[in-house]
Amino acid sequence: MKMFKRLFLMLLCVVPMVAMAQNEQVVKWKHSVADKGNGLYTVELKAEIGEGWHIYTIDPAKAFNPTTFEFAPSEGVTAEGDLRSLTKAHIEKDELLMMEIGQYDKEAIFEQDFKAEKGGEVKVKVSYQACNEGSCLSPTDEEFVVTLGEVAPTAEV
Repeated sequence: MKMFKRLFLMLLCVVPMVAMAQNEQVVKWKHSVADKGNGLYTVELKAEIGEGWHIYTIDPAKAFNPTTFEFAPSEGVTAEGDLRSLTKAHIEKDELLMMEIGQYDKEAIFEQDFKAEKGGEVKVKVSYQACNEGSCLSPTDEEFVVTLGEVAPTAEV
């Protein structure tokens, strides 16, 4: 019986409790590029999270549905190192799931380095789930293209 209750409550995290919340855009993503010289670029990805909402950490050991990034660089562009979270996740013990859960509130900033001798593009796909105190929206995928090798203002997606 306890297992059934846990499964049911975990499903509540995946299935939205409020149909109207589906239309809300509670997370807005922005990206910018810093040219570090010698063909090295740092891409910053920033989530602006609506008041009262959170998204889960990128650490799969501390999230029921972790935030993930997929990078598809164009020819001549390579990822350098691992994705870095510049925002410290808020960690709390979830008694129901019997695990520590990490989440970002208000904003989350991530960085990834790329090497591109002649510039190029990186297609980014971010997958995340936004939740508040009483419900979770369906998991969401957002995709955008980041251009390397030119000075561009911060872009909102």
